[in-house]
Amino acid sequence: MSPLTRAQQKRLVEQWKRAGVELARVRREELRRWKYDWTVVDALLDVGTRYARESSRSSGLVEWQRWMRKLAER
Repeated sequence: MSPLTRAQQKRLVEQWKRAGVELARVRREELRRWKYDWTVVDALLDVGTRYARESSRSSGLVEWQRWMRKLAER
């Protein structure tokens, strides 16, 4: 695949700008139509309280690094 020309790059940027505007519009419309379901929220909160670990002061970075190390060792 050859590199894009300056004109092609500009067209691509403009295309993504238009796509971003359209995606934002679609998102707003979906959120406007969304119905809040208390039963789903209650079920998710129940799962969270049932299986939650003790509160941690960590940002999760150490655990993420542990997972990455395990993946790298494979």
